[in-house]
This record gives sequence, C-alpha cells and structure tokens, in this order.
Amino acid sequence: MNKRKSNNYRDYRNKLRAWIHQGQDPNRRPFYQCQQHLNSTSGTSGNSTIRLATLNATGLFHKEGETSGKISELASLLYEAEQNDKIIHVLAIQETFAPTDAHSVCIEGYTWYGRHRTKRHVDSKCSGGIGLLVHNSLLVGTSSSIEQDCILGGCEGYQKLTLMRNRKRITIFNVYHELDRVDYKIKHTEFHRQLFNRIKISVTADGDDPNKLTCVLGDFNTRLGIIQDRPDLAAMS
Repeated sequence: MNKRKSNNYRDYRNKLRAWIHQGQDPNRRPFYQCQQHLNSTSGTSGNSTIRLATLNATGLFHKEGETSGKISELASLLYEAEQNDKIIHVLAIQETFAPTDAHSVCIEGYTWYGRHRTKRHVDSKCSGGIGLLVHNSLLVGTSSSIEQDCILGGCEGYQKLTLMRNRKRITIFNVYHELDRVDYKIKHTEFHRQLFNRIKISVTADGDDPNKLTCVLGDFNTRLGIIQDRPDLAAMS
C-alpha cells in the first residue's frame, strides 16, 4: 500500500474523530455541510443539515475478498458521530479494492451502493472501486436511483445517486479519476468532458430552486496551481 495514501487515510480519520468530540469549527470540518430539508423525517427533529464527506480508503478489502479492519473502524466513527448528534449522512469512498459488487460494506444504519473495478489484470491486487454509504434517514420516504454502469473515457470511477422526496431532490456524484495502468489507459480529456457534461446537466436542472441540490465528491487525482508539495517529486513547470 502506498505509504502516503495510508497516511492520508489516517489523517482524515483523526480529523473526523477530533471534530466529533471537540467542536464544530466551520473552518475545520472534514466534510461538506449544506442545508437541505430532504432528511426532515429523520430523528433529528426536522434538522435540515446534511453532512457529506469523501474519503480515499486505499483498501476496505484484501485481494482474497476479506474485509480489512478499516470497515469496522469506519463503523465505529460513524456511530460516534451519530451518538454526538453529528450524523454523516453521505460518505463517498474511493479505492475500496472490492473484488466484485457482491462485496458489500455493511454498517448498521447505512445503505451501501458499491461499484468494483472490472478492468484490472488477473494477477493484480484488488484495486480501484468506489462506493457510497448513505444514512438510512435520507432514504425514508425517498425514491432513489443510482447510475454507475457507464464508463467515462475508459474510467470506471463514477457514480451518480439521485434522492427525491416530493419536490425536493439531491444529486450526489462520487468520482474517482483513475490513473493510467500498464494494460489500461485512461482518456483523461474525454473523462473530464463526459463528467462535467453530466454535472452541468444536473446543475442546470437545479436552477435557482432551493429544493434541488447537486454535490460532487471524490478523488480527482489533480491539483490547482503549479506548486509541488511532495519533496520526493520535482516541482511542476
């Protein structure tokens, strides 16, 4: 496992636990928070706050299909958040390493929507894979649809979940921009074009309607600017 990615996972876990137990500084929240009345039937007494987080897990499963300790760790963190009245309603996960779609992330109180990577060498370790953990309070009285069978520019890291209740709608994109692999090349420009077209269609449909919201979560494997923050790599020119 990439040591840097492992550290990123650990850092996020620690930030989330610190936020759960130490406070709600809006500048240090390890997630996106919005006001949407989609969860008005939940046990939060009509609280309209929806919290959405994203996490590159670098492996929830081993090659043999066995679960790693990270699933139970995530379950514990999400339980702690709920007990402290800080429910994480949606957790978008990248790099699950799930061997098949049948390998589900089972966490009490949540529904799992998973997509495994099909394009990988037979001898390779489990890689890629994405999924959404959705708190069941968002699903009560809600119609849901998931789009996750399309391939954008050769990339399988795409999910679009739509939840509707009456006139209210929230659309959640979970994106993992895969890097090139020896046997599988990504058409990166095509991936971006198709992805942004889908996002644009959703945002345009939202318009100025406060009852409609589009959120984009994920790992884009990209950066803004030209500064290289890794000392082991040369600065970008």
